[in-house]
Amino acid sequence: MPELASRNPFVRDLEELGYHLDFVGGYFVIYRLPYLDEEGRLKYGDLASTLDLNGAVIDPPTNNHQVWWRAPARSTSRSGRSGSAVASIK
Repeated sequence: MPELASRNPFVRDLEELGYHLDFVGGYFVIYRLPYLDEEGRLKYGDLASTLDLNGAVIDPPTNNHQVWWRAPARSTSRSGRSGSAVASIK
């Protein structure tokens, strides 16, 4: 990740803030992002997005702006249905 961070300021900023970053199989992954659950408790989840690299420089997205969030599933949603399952990041 050091080479990627040295050529991409936003990656460098995230690393300097102490976020755990990785580039895995075409995905840029930020691990252990803090969030508050529905009861206000501090939890951690992971965020992944596809990423196109041109050498060690990140190219702007061309057609895919999706991101994936992985965190513990909620027991129920506000509608009473089962919450979302934990997604797998390859």
